[in-house]
Amino acid sequence: MKKSNRANVLLMELMAAVLLFALSATVMIRIYAQAYEKSARAGVMDDALCEAQNLAERLYAAGGTEGMQALLSGEGFAQEDGLWRREAERFALEVLLSQEKTGAGVLSEAEVRAESGGEALFALPLARYTGGEAER
Repeated sequence: MKKSNRANVLLMELMAAVLLFALSATVMIRIYAQAYEKSARAGVMDDALCEAQNLAERLYAAGGTEGMQALLSGEGFAQEDGLWRREAERFALEVLLSQEKTGAGVLSEAEVRAESGGEALFALPLARYTGGEAER
């Protein structure tokens, strides 16, 4: 009788160890999956930020609103209701242009936004003032 009691205890210890390792493996798999998702999202955000910064610099160099519109159409952006949009593989860039005429010049503003999976990632504001002849 003592021998079967020892066997039962040993079997229970083995089952507890297997259960512990199975739970540990489950937790570790979830942690690695979450880390992979965060890494992929960070990669998308990095790519989108790099492309948005490059676009913002080119928009600033393009001059006023007309030059910005010409640049956007040449870059493959499509205009819909005043919003310029281009889809990339893992994210989309949107540009909203506005222009304000003042007595001393023109203020051209743009906002470059990025989104991925319907979720906004960031927005980069851009403004360029082009001086003109002052009114008297």
